[in-house]
Amino acid sequence: MSLKLLSQSILFNARCLFLESENLFELLGVKETDRILQIGCSSGCYTRALARLAKDGKVYVIDECNKALSRVTAESDNGHNIVTICCSPDALLLPRLTFDKIFCLNGLPPTSNVERAVVRWCELLKSRGKFFLRANSHLKPRAVQAFSKDSLYHVGSMKGVDVFVKDWEQPPDENDQPAEVYSCFLLPDALFEPAR
Repeated sequence: MSLKLLSQSILFNARCLFLESENLFELLGVKETDRILQIGCSSGCYTRALARLAKDGKVYVIDECNKALSRVTAESDNGHNIVTICCSPDALLLPRLTFDKIFCLNGLPPTSNVERAVVRWCELLKSRGKFFLRANSHLKPRAVQAFSKDSLYHVGSMKGVDVFVKDWEQPPDENDQPAEVYSCFLLPDALFEPAR
């Protein structure tokens, strides 16, 4: 394969990943005015997609790698609403009740204290705020609920992402979950898999 063809293939795949990410975040209910915390930036694809959707809000991204954070802002087409913070996810110092949504889709660095991180994220999330975690993460929904002292309620998953809501009253009966519960999360019922 020629270098030119390889580079075109990489660019095409990156563009598809970006568009898929933007579509996923739309399905998860990201709004133009949301204040969002993203844990870990990796390639910056999620950060850029979030920043485009929350164009009148702010996307705070934390990572322990300063180079990755610099790349995110340099490659962003609208970096005016991206705030980068170089720190561990469990050491984040921001005011309580700051965020509408928190995304942890890239996993946690091994140096993080997971329990302390979840407790801190709960403090940062507004009431009825949503926490999104990659479903195949080593951090399981029951552990998140336990670490949050049941402040985060696991409502289900969508497209490989576990969805939690802060301060949500658990339905009294497992059969009492369909449309009226899901509509509160702005998630399409057909794509949503309820927690079991």
